[in-house]
Amino acid sequence: MTGMLDLSTNEFTALSLLVRHVGRVMDRDQIMQELRGMDSDAFNRTVDITMSRLRQKLGDDPKQPTYIKTVWGTGYVFIGEAPQDADREV
Repeated sequence: MTGMLDLSTNEFTALSLLVRHVGRVMDRDQIMQELRGMDSDAFNRTVDITMSRLRQKLGDDPKQPTYIKTVWGTGYVFIGEAPQDADREV
């Protein structure tokens, strides 16, 4: 991944959350809380759609991920390397 990415607010927020917690599985409720400030609904696909679009923009293959791995039944985890300043607020 090189260059600038044109991310939506949700995509940026989700990526920021995952990078701040690199290696830690974030469940859909945690991601939804970050995106919308509310608990997720079992039928709400916002998180999955956001992750799908984010992967497309990152050029990440969900079958052989470089950055974002799906943990089935749980959520998502950032498996790439976090930038040196990832712990600062964005």
